[in-house]
Amino acid sequence: VRVLIATDVLAEGQNLQDAHIVVNYDLPWAIIRLIQRAGRVDRIGQKHDTILVYSFWPADGVERIIRLRKRLVHRLQQNQEVIGTDETFFGEEAAKRLHDLYTEKAGTLDDEGADEDIDLSSLALQVWNSATEDDQKAALALPPIVSATRALTVREEPRFAPTDDPPGVVAYLRYPDGTDTLIRVDNQGNLVSQSLSAIFRSIACPPETPALGRAENHHELVARCVKIATEEHATPGGQLGSLRSVRRKLWERLNGYRQQLKAHPNLFSSEQLQQLSAVLDLIWRYPLKNSAQEAISRQMRLGIQDIDLLDLVARRASEGTLCEMAEEESTEPSEPQIICSLGLVVSGG
Repeated sequence: VRVLIATDVLAEGQNLQDAHIVVNYDLPWAIIRLIQRAGRVDRIGQKHDTILVYSFWPADGVERIIRLRKRLVHRLQQNQEVIGTDETFFGEEAAKRLHDLYTEKAGTLDDEGADEDIDLSSLALQVWNSATEDDQKAALALPPIVSATRALTVREEPRFAPTDDPPGVVAYLRYPDGTDTLIRVDNQGNLVSQSLSAIFRSIACPPETPALGRAENHHELVARCVKIATEEHATPGGQLGSLRSVRRKLWERLNGYRQQLKAHPNLFSSEQLQQLSAVLDLIWRYPLKNSAQEAISRQMRLGIQDIDLLDLVARRASEGTLCEMAEEESTEPSEPQIICSLGLVVSGG
């Protein structure tokens, strides 16, 4: 069977791991239905690195005729008023995710809380490409080194403690080998984060955000960032990300396998240990490519064995599809250059 056409009867209780392409002809508003369908294919026994899920965005006139979305929003708002729940349905973020889902944007169904430290250049390029031509011209007209300051975004929800987003400084640094990093410290010079994606998201703001005067200790805090980066050799590769990041999980999984081989050697241990040392060094020093991150994460969720995981990672390393690597041009100490800095202050303080 090459093509199987069915209703939602296949969405539950069926094992279709021999397939790797799912085509949705309808428009289920409950995203869980799409996840269930993909789950029939993305399961133990699946040999493909990538599962393709295609969905059809309805014609523009369909919503105007049936007004399904409008009626759903109205009904949910009524439910919210009656029950008193503080949940938000079909807000701006939900609408964006729904559109991304049907336009096949990669990562739409990924865990929002996962902090995956991807290539900083890729993150910046996405922002640059989404900027208007006027904003791009204004950015290009800035002086070589910018020390800007803006107000912190105030989050009044009780679940956010003041220490979650403290005032301080973010420094954007570049090493002699061309790699970039972000370091964030608080007003006392304590390290807040070295997670590229977390810092990048925390400093995001629209172009019209007003600039404020620098704090008196701004440059001292920038110097502290440089010192931290120099002491810890905080290259993008030296940052494995959060405990849930694919990169950290992969490094810890392979490092555990290495310790296991050392404790219980076998006939092939010597060759495998050499492979492990090489790939662990790569993963520690350089961020994973998006394609590698997605493929490896999928296989780890499917329960891939340690030896097969090593083969997968080693093959990608040999093909040059594992990590985003910058060529090392010198062996001089990796003292970073300051590209720019951003002060974060409490509004009015």
